[in-house]
Amino acid sequence: MSFQSPNKSLTKLVVCAMVSAALTGCASSQKIADALLEEPIDFTNVFLRGSFSWWEADEKFRLNEIGNGEYAVSVELVADGQPYDFKFADANYTPKYTCGFASQQMEVLNEGVEAEVSCNTAASVDNFKFTPISSGTYQFKLITSKWDNHKIVIIKQS
Repeated sequence: MSFQSPNKSLTKLVVCAMVSAALTGCASSQKIADALLEEPIDFTNVFLRGSFSWWEADEKFRLNEIGNGEYAVSVELVADGQPYDFKFADANYTPKYTCGFASQQMEVLNEGVEAEVSCNTAASVDNFKFTPISSGTYQFKLITSKWDNHKIVIIKQS
């Protein structure tokens, strides 16, 4: 089979998908090929939505791209012992752009510790919870991946 493409990386990915098809069967290889050709999700129209924003898609909580598939927004939080509930979502809570925790073990986040984020279009996602130890500005960073292996980390800035 002959295949020409100006993009060598794409060609390699398609060849890998074709080899995978031969080894594992068509159904799973089709998913692999679809994932390889799918465009990465653009999170620039996604907001950090939670109890601190009254769950609104407020411009001051819009994610900013900081590079390499990472998006972030900084928020002033008060340490009063109560958890802040939040998730990531666009203005319409579109399933592809609504992201939260994927399992009960990840619901409560700790500062500086990465946790998995799910933006699963087939199932709803629940809120994260974060209780700051001290009042200040916290950066909520979404580290994205093409295959829904997204991560979140919260870092105190001041």
